[in-house]
Amino acid sequence: MPQVLLVEDDAYIRETLVSLLQDEGYQPRQVSTQHEALALVDTATFDLIITDLLAHDKARPLASAMMLRERAAPTPVAILT
Repeated sequence: MPQVLLVEDDAYIRETLVSLLQDEGYQPRQVSTQHEALALVDTATFDLIITDLLAHDKARPLASAMMLRERAAPTPVAILT
């Protein structure tokens, strides 16, 4: 099963996306903050990362999302807004 990291701070949206991903045959790991996501990418490998832009540093959300992308390279990162 492909491993997907889902970073979403809204619990309802996160649970909905987890359900959809599971229905499509993915194995999602879910976190609600950038800090949790960074800790996971340092210790686990993912086939895809889906992240909500607003789950990151509110002052610099794009820079924070790019930090996740750099740390997780070469894993593709999809950004939701």
